Amino acid sequence: MSQIVKTEAVVLKSMKYGETSKIVTFYTQKYGKVTGIVKGARTSKSKFGASLDSMAYVLLVMYKKETKGLNLISQCDLLKSFRYISSDLDKLAEGLKVIELVYRVAHDEEQNLPLFKLIVGTLSDLDKADKNFSSIGFTFEIKLGEILGYSFNFSTCGKCGRNNFRKTEQTGSLLFDF
Repeated sequence: MSQIVKTEAVVLKSMKYGETSKIVTFYTQKYGKVTGIVKGARTSKSKFGASLDSMAYVLLVMYKKETKGLNLISQCDLLKSFRYISSDLDKLAEGLKVIELVYRVAHDEEQNLPLFKLIVGTLSDLDKADKNFSSIGFTFEIKLGEILGYSFNFSTCGKCGRNNFRKTEQTGSLLFDF
């Protein structure tokens, strides 16, 4: 039995299926990573358009199965396209890295609201960035690790236990001391 559900989502991946359909993987706000079939998505009269492109932020309506499996996507409305990401090759590479990481590490149908917010926030930041956007990707990776349960200890050496920071007298800032 299926139920009709509506949720915000980011498109992670899509691939052709048959003559006119696509199989699309989304990371949703309410259900985590879900995959669905979009019938008629490849026809010339398709109502889906750019809403099935990678990194699209959409409002998704689907017939959700009670068990894991392929859901039927009935509607997919574009909320934000992040069009400035696709206009710059380096930004595009960073954006694709973000969604590829999520595609590989997220488990099917495990809701994780902090991860969803991180994905949308990172893509929004990347879309707005003019320069120095490689730090956005690095920050995403650090935060993704924390959400997945991996924390980083920069305060002490993992080998000897010595404090890795020292205070400078001029600025009072902390520096790594390896």
